[in-house]
Parts: sequence; structure tokens; C-alpha cells
Amino acid sequence: MLYSLSFRKTSQLDKQLFFDFYGVSLLSDQYLESNPYASQYKDMIVQQVKEVYVPLITKMVYNEWMNNVMELMGGSWKLKREFGREFWEDFWWNKKKIKDLTLEQLAQIYNEGRWEKNYGGKPWGHITESLIQLINTTDTNQLITIIDHINDIQHNTGLMFHDFPKVEKWFSDALDIKAQATPEQLILYLSSDLQKFVTEDLQLRGQEVVAPEEYLTITDKIKLAESSNTSPETLSELAKDENVAVRRRVALNRSTLPETLIELTKDEDRYVCWSAKDSLKALKRMDTLSMRK
Repeated sequence: MLYSLSFRKTSQLDKQLFFDFYGVSLLSDQYLESNPYASQYKDMIVQQVKEVYVPLITKMVYNEWMNNVMELMGGSWKLKREFGREFWEDFWWNKKKIKDLTLEQLAQIYNEGRWEKNYGGKPWGHITESLIQLINTTDTNQLITIIDHINDIQHNTGLMFHDFPKVEKWFSDALDIKAQATPEQLILYLSSDLQKFVTEDLQLRGQEVVAPEEYLTITDKIKLAESSNTSPETLSELAKDENVAVRRRVALNRSTLPETLIELTKDEDRYVCWSAKDSLKALKRMDTLSMRK
């Protein structure tokens, strides 16, 4: 039963994985044919997103049903014939029956049941149907289309992924960047291997692409150094910038790698040095807390 998947420990969606997913979607078929490693990398990233999404969304669609089942006032005659009168009389306390529902049955109950407007209903039916598509699809390019659609899905009260506080902090901004950034601008947010692949691919297609940090103004660099969406690799490059304001922002950014912060503690500017030391202390406190848990 897929229901058991929803209680498996799930990984939260990570912003680096989010941007890398859109990075691999930029790679052309011609480039992938000439670079088997890049092709494997694309498959690996997309499969990794699927492995994160399937248990995460499965948990969501079953929890919406279990937590808000009292908001379901009943179903159509078709549902009553299929599940039986006893099911509709007992479903609010009969956990076994809830666990025995397949995703297809759950989608049907969301779509055909009479739900209060803020719970369940057709939005959750659509989410469940998209999850079924995700599970049943193996082709990488088809998965990219499905996952891109899932990222934009909304339920009754907003974006689906806003149900996760850790994701909500960065998800809307990341969606805006994804929608508005040119391929050259998106390179800034990718991990180092993928930056190389996308740059090579764009250059082979006749586009002039310079190293990501070279075409930024000081204002752009400061914004990038401050952003929680910037990749650690890009922050490491910005940490070497000659402008002290950029280095200070990198030292304060919680996404900066510990080894980069250690280098910044040796900076000639004392404020960069102090900020890097404070960030390292904060990272150590977080590690200590996570170990206690």
C-alpha cells in the first residue's frame, strides 16, 4: 500500500536541488548526446527530485483526508454505490478503511465528494492525480514536465509547498527567479558541476557566456551575496570579491560553506572577520542542537 510510504522519513525539498532541477532542464539533447556524464547527471537530479516528492506529497494527500475528514459531507451516488453505505457511515473513525484506500480512490473521493470549500475537493483531487502521474512516469523529460507543474500547484489556500514552513521561506522567491531569470542568470544559482555543463552547452549553441561572477554589477553581487537562494559555490566565489561590502554579505549568509567562512575570518576587514566568526558560531550551535535531537 502506498499509504505506508507517507510515514517513511521524508527529506524536505532543498533549494539547491530545486535550482539544479531547472538547470538540467536547460541542457540540450545535442549536448547530452556528446556528454554522457551530463546526461547521467540530468537523470540523477530528476530522479532525486522524484524520490523526495513521492513520499512528501503522498503524506500530504493522506493527511488532508485524515485531518479534515469531518469536512466531507458525503459523496455522489456513484461514490456511495462504489464504496457502500457503511463506508460513508463509518469512515470518520475507521482508520483501517482509510489506510486501504488507493491513491486512485482518494482522488475520486476528493473530486466527487461534497467538501467544505477550504478543505479537500477538486484542488486536492488534482494534486493526487499529479502524484499518480509522477509515480507512474519513468521518462526523464516527461518527469521534468510533471515536476515543473507540481511546483506551481495550488490547493484551497495557496501554493501546495507552502504547507512546509522550511520550504515556504524560500519557495516563492525561487519560483519567481525560475520564471524570470534568463539561462545565463540561472547559472548563478546552480551547483558547480551544473554551472560548467550549462555554460558549455550555451557556448556550443553560439551564446556568449562569461563566468557567472564577471557580468554582475556591485549591486547585483550584494543582492546575490545576501540571498538565501544563492548556491554555496557562488558564495565561495563572491567571498573572493575585491569589494568589502560583498564579502561582508557573504560572511553573514547562512548558506555560506564553513570552509569559506573560515577563510573569511582571516579577511583584512575586521567586520568581515567578525561576521564570519559569528556565522561559524551559529553553525556550531545548530549542529549541537541537531545532535541533541
